[in-house]
Amino acid sequence: MKQFLSASMFLFLSLFFIVGCIKPKPTHCRPENPITDNPKTTNTFKVKVERQFCAYTILSIQDPDFYTKGVNWEDLQHVFSVGNFCDLPSNLVVGEVYNCAIIDKPVKEDCIVCMGFMDTPPLKYNVLLTR
Repeated sequence: MKQFLSASMFLFLSLFFIVGCIKPKPTHCRPENPITDNPKTTNTFKVKVERQFCAYTILSIQDPDFYTKGVNWEDLQHVFSVGNFCDLPSNLVVGEVYNCAIIDKPVKEDCIVCMGFMDTPPLKYNVLLTR
């Protein structure tokens, strides 16, 4: 009888921990589409990644209706710097075009980046990017 209770208790505790650890991931941890899942991002436009180094990214606006949101800087037109590097996709590719939405404040506050420096345009936005 004592072995039966010990085995039953072990089985109960095992199931308790297994079920407790298998929980669906909350949707706020990693939304499927950060732009459409964020109610504050109604105006989206196309941007091209012009340059990127460590925590510095320069985007050029590809949508003429939004050219006024950028500045002409060095040899680039309609560009701005990204202020929230930690929110950018990890697979960002220089030369690729993405959907962009300007947001008020960063979603993530900190992340690990290298210590390199790159000169960037003075205009800076916090953005969310998707394909």
